[in-house]
Amino acid sequence: MNIKIFEVVCCKGGKLENILIRALEELQIKVDFEVINDIQSILNEGILSPPTLKINNKIYISGRLPSVEQVKEAILKAKEEI
Repeated sequence: MNIKIFEVVCCKGGKLENILIRALEELQIKVDFEVINDIQSILNEGILSPPTLKINNKIYISGRLPSVEQVKEAILKAKEEI
């Protein structure tokens, strides 16, 4: 599973990472993930509305800060699609 978080370090920065960590802990899934917070890198990936959660090259959540439950649902859905 390949997980990337795209977020700008400002008012919402860092929060999606914490939510993802909590979701992974609750699901008892150990996986490395990448945090991308450089605006040019975010734009190069085609992300226009951070924060964004991308799993296996598919965007599951974008433009809003999700709950832990929403992130867990996205992870489980991504696992089913493998």
